[in-house]
Amino acid sequence: MFTTGKCQKIEAIEFLRRHKYTARYDVFWRFVAGLLDVEGKGEEFFTAIEDKPRDLLGPTYQRLVMHCLSEASAEMPLRSSLETSLKEWLLFECKFTRQARLASEVEFPERALFDALQEESDVKMAILESLAKRLTLPSHSVNLILSWLEDGESTVLKRESVRSAALKVLKAQPSLSDEPLTALSLLLDSNKRDRADKRRA
Repeated sequence: MFTTGKCQKIEAIEFLRRHKYTARYDVFWRFVAGLLDVEGKGEEFFTAIEDKPRDLLGPTYQRLVMHCLSEASAEMPLRSSLETSLKEWLLFECKFTRQARLASEVEFPERALFDALQEESDVKMAILESLAKRLTLPSHSVNLILSWLEDGESTVLKRESVRSAALKVLKAQPSLSDEPLTALSLLLDSNKRDRADKRRA
């Protein structure tokens, strides 16, 4: 670190404390997370990130963890608890702002996303609206959404808005062919007509 032309030494941990939320260091911290994880020191790095100062009011801390976690191995000891924490924050965001901005980022952990999609309709709706902005989704989440649509009697999609949002997400996925999407569209129209007929009867 340079101050008035002189080189000033600073401990790595202190540098992390000062700059972990500085936007221009985002890529740098991802790089550091990956390198330290390879050396078996990933847990120490994430423990340091967890240390004060913490951004408790906004999603800056969650984004930092999410971005760095995307560079760490699946075996990293703290991964499970960090993913659970990210899922809880996503649920909080959905319930109190009716948005799911974290889910729109490709680095959001797959397991946390899959687990969050198991929640009630309002949460599903917020997440699906966010996922429609992503060009790639984890295969487990795509398969889960497909299963909702294929199950004509599914209680998951009783709300038309959720059904429509689910279809919009799948349509945005380039890896899905037009054939299953067309079939699902026809199925949804058929289910809608059946429910309308039942209401009239």
